[in-house]
Amino acid sequence: MTGVEAVEHMFRAIETGNLEDAEEYVAADYDNRESLDDGRSEAKGPSDVRETAAFLRSRFSDLKFEIADVIACADRVVVVSCMSGRQTAPFFGVPATNRAFRQRQVHLFRIDAEGKITEHLAQRDDLGLRLQLTK
Repeated sequence: MTGVEAVEHMFRAIETGNLEDAEEYVAADYDNRESLDDGRSEAKGPSDVRETAAFLRSRFSDLKFEIADVIACADRVVVVSCMSGRQTAPFFGVPATNRAFRQRQVHLFRIDAEGKITEHLAQRDDLGLRLQLTK
């Protein structure tokens, strides 16, 4: 599996909740900076991806990631995407609203020599998401 395929596979797995094969595309030492930054998890490797998927899927129904662009260079893959869904449970202090949302995101991944994801950083429009959920 190439790095681009690994990243695309991870987005689809998070949408569906089917993460049984996460070890095939996520390195054991995978570091998700977003989980650490938001204080949600200190897990590493495939366990973090499973926790992230469970977290998102437990708060948002109809979760989708629309991939607008993918750029790969050396050991990096950059994805421009839009996450959408409906908020059906509390999310970082916002009570469940059942409102639909769309959030622009840019994800940066580092890929190892085996084509596995080793690191993830993201830039998201969190303010825009919060405004959509609280209007």
